[in-house]
Amino acid sequence: MEQLAILDGITGDFVLPERAYRATILSLQGTPAAPFTLTVPNCLAQFTVNNQTPVRATVKTAGGTGAEVLSGRNSLMFVDTAGNVNTVF
Repeated sequence: MEQLAILDGITGDFVLPERAYRATILSLQGTPAAPFTLTVPNCLAQFTVNNQTPVRATVKTAGGTGAEVLSGRNSLMFVDTAGNVNTVF
C-alpha cells in the first residue's frame, strides 16, 4: 500500500484516480481560485487529507455527503458503508 499520494496542480473540482485512493495520506497541492470538491471512490476506506491549497476542500463520494478540510489543515477521514465521507478529527 502506498503511504502518500501527492495531488499537485489542483485548480478546481477533482476526481481522485483509483491508484491514488490506495494511499493513506492524500496531499492536496495547487492554487485553485475557489473552494473545490475532491471526489473519492465509494468504498470503505480511512485516509488522512493534508490540504496545502489556499482554499477549503470538500471531500466526498459521487453519491454521498462530504466533509470539509480547511486550508493548511490535516483531517483524518473515512468513507462509511452508506458512501458518506466523515471526519474523525
